[in-house]
Amino acid sequence: MPEAILREKCQVMPATFLLRLEAPALARAGQPGQFVMVRCAEGGSSDPLLRRPLALHRLLPQEGTVELLVRVVGRGTAWLAARAPGEALDLLGPLGQGFSLPARASNVLLVAGGMGIAPLVAVAEGALGRGCAVVLALGARTAAELYPASLLPPEVELHLATDDGSSGRRATVVDLLRDAELGLLHWADRLMGCGPRPMLAELAAAVRAGRLRWRAGFAQVSLEERMACGVGACLGCVVPTRKGYRRVCRDGPVFDLKELLLEE
Repeated sequence: MPEAILREKCQVMPATFLLRLEAPALARAGQPGQFVMVRCAEGGSSDPLLRRPLALHRLLPQEGTVELLVRVVGRGTAWLAARAPGEALDLLGPLGQGFSLPARASNVLLVAGGMGIAPLVAVAEGALGRGCAVVLALGARTAAELYPASLLPPEVELHLATDDGSSGRRATVVDLLRDAELGLLHWADRLMGCGPRPMLAELAAAVRAGRLRWRAGFAQVSLEERMACGVGACLGCVVPTRKGYRRVCRDGPVFDLKELLLEE
């Protein structure tokens, strides 16, 4: 993949930045749920050695741009967040298997915990473009850590939960799905989610309890996992599934939730 040019950068949450990149080939080829491996070092340096995996946050093929959502958690992401508009970035991608939305889908439920929103905005825009109704259940520890509603498509119906009750309901995001009055699980014919592994384990339990028939393909989730190569060679990101161990970077990051063994 050719170098991408950083065109815009803005801070959207504490230590979290939205980067808009000029990358026409990536914007055309990328699919919601796929990711890129970003080199986070100066041109002549190999420190840090490993690239950082980042979900494709938005895909804008008509503009020839993509957006990445970056939270600063270490040296690599700090270097990336410090780049200025006009600088070039070295990307590898698009990589991995993205979300799939069958033609018969009409009611799409998105479930995001914290930075799990990163791959789901592109999903929302794609589903809306196909005429689907989209509901987003979004959770975070505090109001300050919630993804700004102003950055979402206005057609998305939004339900919020925070651990401390500073915005939305004082609950976890999965608690919103357990709410019989909201009825989100019964309304949806497709569920797509992303978040920390404990959240995904709770999500699996909620789907199992809330739907009489949990059919394969109903719920897809994107796994957040540390990666080294990003192309399946190093086997550093394998996870257990009902079909054996699978590589998150190559076989995922999107998996059928029913296949994952999240308690192991």
